[in-house]
Amino acid sequence: MTISTLVVSISCTVSDSSVSHTAPIVNETDSEYGHDYRNIDRIYEPYIRTVLLHPVDNPLLAPIIDLNSQAQLELRFDDLHGGFKDYWISVTHCDYEWNDSDLLSSEYIQGFQELMINDIEQSFNTVQNYTNYSINWPNDMSKPILSGNYILKVYEEGYDEEPAFTRRIVVTEQLSRFRPQVKASTIVADRRYRQEVDFDLIEAEYKLYDPYSDLEVAILQNHRWDNAITGLKPVFMKGTELVYDFDEENNFDGLNEFRWFDSKSLRYAAVGTDSIREINGEWHYYLQPDLRRTYEVYRTDRDINGEFLIRNDDFDDHLESQYIYTHFYLPFDEQLYQQEVYIIGGFNQWDHFEENRMTWNPRKKRYECTLYLKQGYYNYMYSIVSAEHPNGTQAFIEGNHQMTENEYTILAYYSDPAGYDRVIGVLTTDSFNGQ
Repeated sequence: MTISTLVVSISCTVSDSSVSHTAPIVNETDSEYGHDYRNIDRIYEPYIRTVLLHPVDNPLLAPIIDLNSQAQLELRFDDLHGGFKDYWISVTHCDYEWNDSDLLSSEYIQGFQELMINDIEQSFNTVQNYTNYSINWPNDMSKPILSGNYILKVYEEGYDEEPAFTRRIVVTEQLSRFRPQVKASTIVADRRYRQEVDFDLIEAEYKLYDPYSDLEVAILQNHRWDNAITGLKPVFMKGTELVYDFDEENNFDGLNEFRWFDSKSLRYAAVGTDSIREINGEWHYYLQPDLRRTYEVYRTDRDINGEFLIRNDDFDDHLESQYIYTHFYLPFDEQLYQQEVYIIGGFNQWDHFEENRMTWNPRKKRYECTLYLKQGYYNYMYSIVSAEHPNGTQAFIEGNHQMTENEYTILAYYSDPAGYDRVIGVLTTDSFNGQ
């Protein structure tokens, strides 16, 4: 796909709050926008921003729907090039490990596998021009007829092999039941820091002939696939109940309640905001410096479990919200040795990209980063990447507490004789309501 140079996006540079910040040039060679297409939640083009995919009217829920319901998922995204393009979606069935299944599209989709996005509106009264695209799926033109994992691809017409972005969807059937228990870790040394997700899977409307070979489960913390626990097999079976009661294999770091900022209005500074400024016609949102929470006592704080909401207190959420240079600061006595600091959350799929890597400011002794984000309410955390933790660890800066409220989703997959991995059950619970 030919990509024109784009003078918008994200800057993580050493900065001073009194200095104007110019967005860097973003082009197709930027490392985080490579064309290594995989069946993951990933944006592949730098001009695609603010991808939302959730059940209609439930923006904080994961993109999971029941096969036998009328539920729909709402997909929205912005194209910062503006103008009008012909974008298409395609939905492909996958196996438990998110590889394309061997099924024909006619075997898992009723109607069309590919649909053009026709709901297109341009922004107005915004500094950054953009075009907002949206579509609901399933719909009268396309609906799944099998449960399972699905990958949704969005691409420009004529570039179906080069998606602009991909998103994961799970279509479920309630053919089995769960009895969960989320508790402090069984490992004595971890009891204050980690949460253990035990559960029983109970046969209901679907016979499990060989659960030790054909049954797989996935446990997600706060909708995250990057740290999902998979590959667990039942400890034992009693009658129609499969028991998943481990000591260590099903443990998650409790971490901490999420940090947050509120940029829903540019007329006033919300809690945690230092100032809002318009510089050279562009909006800048300066957050107050964050503090390390490594050794702090746990404190209850309401959050949205790492998600984000696009909201505007004054105008239309999706069409009149501004894109803002949001400035983050994390004071440190000295630069970390052979470790990099990142800002992660649902807004960037929990990934560690160059754009959300913080830069060390030796003069002010702090890490700094500027993200180009649409107005709204955001949860986030700081993550450390090192040789010891190549996939990142949040506990080093955020602390780690067994008492933290987290949401857990359990998915059960069964290798159906028809030749696909069927989702036979799903349950969502939190760490305070596991019983």
